[in-house]
Amino acid sequence: MAESEGATEQPVGPGNRIIATSVLAWLAARGRSVERARLDRTLGSESAALANGSPWLDAKTLSAVYAESGLSPGSARALGHQLAGPDALGLGLYRLGLATPEKAYRRIQGLLPRDEVGDRWRIESLSGGRVVLDYERGHHDESAHGPDRAEAIRCALRVGMLEAIPGLYGLLPAEVRCEACLADGASGCRYVVAWSEAPRRGLLVGAMLSLALASGLLAVLAGIGQLDGMGILAACGLMLSGPAVGRAVDLRRQLEAVAGGRRGQLALVD
Repeated sequence: MAESEGATEQPVGPGNRIIATSVLAWLAARGRSVERARLDRTLGSESAALANGSPWLDAKTLSAVYAESGLSPGSARALGHQLAGPDALGLGLYRLGLATPEKAYRRIQGLLPRDEVGDRWRIESLSGGRVVLDYERGHHDESAHGPDRAEAIRCALRVGMLEAIPGLYGLLPAEVRCEACLADGASGCRYVVAWSEAPRRGLLVGAMLSLALASGLLAVLAGIGQLDGMGILAACGLMLSGPAVGRAVDLRRQLEAVAGGRRGQLALVD
């Protein structure tokens, strides 16, 4: 049954300072000293306060981080994976008692960092491995948020975080589609997120292929008059082996996806 929630009172969640510090760490790891120095000059005294200051930075400070860092949508998306990785959210999952991806998306307001304390995640619908989420800004001061490119970077960061959540449970990354975006002049960003509890494509393909081969074998044996117990056992073996091989392929894909998520985090410091 579909589940819908409005923008009721929700937890404040982690502050946006973690976004800024992650960007600075990314610049340092990539050896981008020019961008780092430019950002330090732009932030001034705020730069030194990032390490141990308030969880929330003002909107203009965070906008300066986005504007001066030289982030691309691709690198912002990778940073989103890091911000929603096990090292960042493991304690939050335990503290909030979020045992499934559904519960994590339902409590997204208290789980993921946002641009401003007044920004809100609204759950439009949640059912069957699919959730529709609206990200609404607390206000619409364009001077604080910067040009459309900055909004595109913010959106890519959110897409990365939404994709990474199923990986916290050993699942394949979610497929995220942005149907509306602040970067295009919309009043908010709308995301359609879909994930699978376990990949089944290999299992289905293996079952169909083995059934076809077993049927063909039985037909050939019957046609030449050799349909006996051994032939039936061989056909049964074919029918059982196909799903087993397909399931093994599915499990390998799932393990590679989880490992790929970890490699993506390591690539940030490569």
